[in-house]
Amino acid sequence: MSLALVLALVAGCGGGGSEDEPDGESAVAEGEDAPDAGEEPDAAEAEWDESAELVFYDSAPNHSMDPHDTVNDNNNAQAAPIAVYDRLIDLDGGGQIVPGLAEEWGFTDDELTEFELVLRGGVTFHDGEPLDAAAVVANLERMIELSEAGEAGANVDAAARRWASVEAVDDMRVRITLAEPHSSLPYDLSVQPGMMISPAAIAAEREGAELEPIGAGPYKVVGLTPGSVVEMERFDDYWGGAEGRPATFEVHYVPEADTRLNAVRSGAADVALIEARQADEAEAGGLEVERKDLVGIWFTMINSDGPLGDPAVRQAMMHAIDRQAIVDNVMFGEADVTEQLFPPGYPYYNEDVAGSRDYDPELARELLAEAGYEDGLTLTHLLLNTPEYHRLSEAFSEMYAAVGITLDHTVGDVSQFASFGAGEFDLLTSRWGGRPDPLNNLGVTVTSGGRAYVPGGAVDPRLDELHEEALGLQFGDSRHTEIILEMGAIATEQAALLPIATRRNLYAYQPGCLDGPGDYPAQGSDDWRQARVPSSCS
Repeated sequence: MSLALVLALVAGCGGGGSEDEPDGESAVAEGEDAPDAGEEPDAAEAEWDESAELVFYDSAPNHSMDPHDTVNDNNNAQAAPIAVYDRLIDLDGGGQIVPGLAEEWGFTDDELTEFELVLRGGVTFHDGEPLDAAAVVANLERMIELSEAGEAGANVDAAARRWASVEAVDDMRVRITLAEPHSSLPYDLSVQPGMMISPAAIAAEREGAELEPIGAGPYKVVGLTPGSVVEMERFDDYWGGAEGRPATFEVHYVPEADTRLNAVRSGAADVALIEARQADEAEAGGLEVERKDLVGIWFTMINSDGPLGDPAVRQAMMHAIDRQAIVDNVMFGEADVTEQLFPPGYPYYNEDVAGSRDYDPELARELLAEAGYEDGLTLTHLLLNTPEYHRLSEAFSEMYAAVGITLDHTVGDVSQFASFGAGEFDLLTSRWGGRPDPLNNLGVTVTSGGRAYVPGGAVDPRLDELHEEALGLQFGDSRHTEIILEMGAIATEQAALLPIATRRNLYAYQPGCLDGPGDYPAQGSDDWRQARVPSSCS
């Protein structure tokens, strides 16, 4: 099998490869460069302010800039890591895998257990260290060690646990040998497991907030206040070119949405992530609002060790939620109802089970009684500390209380996410950014392999069995597609998770003063490598 053959999927634009492609694989031309970040067809004609200082007010913090640890695995704080750390395999705006730090890649055996990457030549890290096979192997071995120690983020852990060995074949070629077939490996390497750190920083054996954040992306870190701000400068030796990019890029953590919006009005921020309730207000005040639909959703994860091990309890919770009321009153219409992991209209949204978990509080009470909770029950809930989460939790807490379910909230910030994976709570509500690979979406959220999101293991053994079968099949294989749809149906029927509504990001900025960010469908965090400031901005 040629290394020029790669597994490709266009998320949101169809299933696997076309029917007339051999073995369901899609060819990517050797040596093809990833598209320059964010260039529209007329971008070359535009004039960008390369002296601009782009300041972004975000809602989630970076407590460290270590892309492989548990804190930076969450999908809410990816703006800075994506700008600093290029990945071995990249994604275009439609979710298709394209060359990144690797120019070629592919499985070299029919069993899908040996995978090789040919690296891009001439790439250096921010400290001048070369990107070569030794640097990549050092990164991959670090991830294996973090996984074995229980200190890796969910994406890194799920990937690294499948790697039996990694080795440098030559100076620019890396081989990953898998313990078992894993057709999703190219997609793994398009998110955190593909983020490469300078070998000099790795050699210092520092982790988390202690790690010196040296990547090979278009921006380099020049200042970090954990949980507050990441200061970056343009890296003029970036392999993808420095033209058009702002001189600096800062990401500030500001949890209060009104403060973020006011910062754009006052000029303290150039752009801010805003909440749905603020969109009309921002536009009425003369600001531009960009709406970016995501593959991700709002949902509640469940720990099946305890009362939620009973499918009747989980199904009761699904029927207790009036999703349309939440969309209308909490999300201000800036979302769509979904009872599945995927949004309506997505190729793997299963129409066969659509509407099967609609709002029905009477049925919810009957199911709770069937499970032995006629007098109700109390569940512990980790509530992430942002106003948006608080408003959402208030809404569904009242709905649950109406059928006899009391939520005991523990308020914590994003850094406490790992405590849910450790089994310390029954429930965790989160913005799920999604993954470019639909099978990985399911694997992380409803199978026993998704330990950070599924602390009690799969609620139905068929989910694990089907997932493992699909990992041994090429994309484009009809059975591969059938399995994804079947897993989605089981997850909905068994209430393996509790979806609420779709997600979109909303950004406010002064008219004519921002081009971008681009789409990065891997995790619901848009691609700030692609942001430009027009010279005409006043």
